[in-house]
Amino acid sequence: MDKQNWYGPRAPTYIIALEGNPPSGREQIDMKLLTNLPVDDLSVAVEKLGW
Repeated sequence: MDKQNWYGPRAPTYIIALEGNPPSGREQIDMKLLTNLPVDDLSVAVEKLGW
């Protein structure tokens, strides 16, 4: 059995994160992540961004 059969179809989740207080002299970090992994709350989204 392959992974698709284990998990089934899943809608993609788009996570957007902006750096709150960038150091002076540097632009704000703006991260975008598209994933098909489950993201049910903020702590899971932060975990995915940390990967």
